[in-house]
Amino acid sequence: MKSTLKSASMSLGVMFAVFLAVNALAVSNATEFKLNAADADFDDRLGQAVAISGNVAIAGANRNDDHGSNSGSAYLFDATTGQQLFKLTASNAQARDLFGHSVAISGNTALIGGFGADRLGDQSGVAYLFDVTTGNELFQLLPSDGTARDYFGHGVGIDGNRAIVGSHGDDDKGGGSGSAYIFDVATGQELMKLTASDGAAHDEFGYWTAISGNIAIVGAKYDDHAGFRSGSAYLFDVTTGQELMKLTASDASSNAEFGYAVAIDGNTAVVGAYGDKQDTGAVYVYDVTTGAEIRKISASDGERGDWFGYSLGISGSTVFVGAYNDDDDGTSSGSSYLYDLELGNELYEQKITASDAAANDEFGTAVGISGNHVVAGAWQKDTASGMDTGQAYTYDISSILPWGPDFNQDGSINEADLVLWQDSFSGPLYDANGDGLVNDEDYQIWEENQHNDIPFVDSPANLNQEGPVGGEDLVILQQAYGLNNGGDIDGDGDTDGADFLFWLRAFTPFEAADANHDRVVDELDLELWTQSNGYTGLYDADGDGDSDGRDFLIWQRRFTQAANSNTNAIPEPSSLLIGLIGLIALLQRVR
Repeated sequence: MKSTLKSASMSLGVMFAVFLAVNALAVSNATEFKLNAADADFDDRLGQAVAISGNVAIAGANRNDDHGSNSGSAYLFDATTGQQLFKLTASNAQARDLFGHSVAISGNTALIGGFGADRLGDQSGVAYLFDVTTGNELFQLLPSDGTARDYFGHGVGIDGNRAIVGSHGDDDKGGGSGSAYIFDVATGQELMKLTASDGAAHDEFGYWTAISGNIAIVGAKYDDHAGFRSGSAYLFDVTTGQELMKLTASDASSNAEFGYAVAIDGNTAVVGAYGDKQDTGAVYVYDVTTGAEIRKISASDGERGDWFGYSLGISGSTVFVGAYNDDDDGTSSGSSYLYDLELGNELYEQKITASDAAANDEFGTAVGISGNHVVAGAWQKDTASGMDTGQAYTYDISSILPWGPDFNQDGSINEADLVLWQDSFSGPLYDANGDGLVNDEDYQIWEENQHNDIPFVDSPANLNQEGPVGGEDLVILQQAYGLNNGGDIDGDGDTDGADFLFWLRAFTPFEAADANHDRVVDELDLELWTQSNGYTGLYDADGDGDSDGRDFLIWQRRFTQAANSNTNAIPEPSSLLIGLIGLIALLQRVR
């Protein structure tokens, strides 16, 4: 696979950036599997739509002709091997259904749309639920008020026991105003119909839909609120049908088509606007609870006509974006981008292109993400089975993301990571707050410290360049300088987490918060700092009426960010040698 790292520039502040220049960081390629239909044929267009849940990926082939021209099909694959599991077709399939134009998957249930179906009139549309473990069709979904050219099934989403199906041609508020429907996955029963409170003709509300828990997001790409086809998106409570808020871009412009693609996971929603800046494209990130725009994402190498944001997905803090018109490997060869949102003001970017990329493949037409795996479709890929058969790809992204404190790389930060980190040392467990116990309070402090620092895989302290900074890096350092003290850097007679933390801090601005210079950042430092800055009474950073550990963590973060911004505090090393000399001096001083 050809994969190009494009890390966002990082303000390293007072770090001893000595062992490795960041722009020379070696990053492992993500493992790629090609997904091909066992019965692939000319113009099937596999990869027109893709989705993934856990280790199972689904890809639509909406022009498959098994039951008539463009009747359509979909395929389930093992994302970790590329093996085809099942081929799915509708029990009442007909020509021109375009079954597989949209797909979604959650756990053991897949949702597949066919907006061209004529069940309730010409192109009224249909959707189906399937059991992923057996490949059996469960329910056919139809809107209670469906009519011709509603295009029901063009946009679909599913999470747990709720499914959403868009019907962007519905005309409740004018021709093409659009709507969406919520269904009970267990019964196939329609629960409610959603429309925009300010819907108007030609908005095409429901063109793309997504759902997470009790919140659904629906795009209206042709909404004209800020100019012709500027676009918008809406959040709904699917338990009540209540519209929660309308999302628009802070820099909305005509023809941006904001809302063409939408995705949601937990408290974060992302909205694509592939027409932004003359079709360069952009993605916007929102806080679901407040509707606040968190940031705008643009490709670092974006160019006019790339259509970045045409497709997208989100899982946790990781966003996956398609730009199918990108031309790195020929006109419209296509590409995709990974972003990690948990790095404060910085933004980690990783670009992925197919190993066999070629002109007009349109890789990134559709994308999906679940934990450590992503899937991307190239619906016009020519294969040995013919032109435009299409192909999809899955990637294991665990090796190319800045996991930080997620040491076991399972996609979540929890006690298992702390245990793994502790096990790297022979001494006592890491007691971060010095109360004689190792518990959740210590873990919270430890986790917060890591978020304040740069990602471990990008850290100059990551000497072996094999994942997070750990005990192996400390061993390399000791061997390089002939140290025989067993890693007892702080000179207290044992080797434990405190030694590792002290060593790691040599590469970070964290130690600048050690106001009393006792090599521990704790409440004593906070007290000294508040006194020197004229604070009296409680230091209530979070405004909850008391001064406790949460306020201390907020103080740590703010102080570290301030240190990061002071780029003149310590001159940046100009060479590896200078940094090594400085580190030797530091070690000698503390021994």
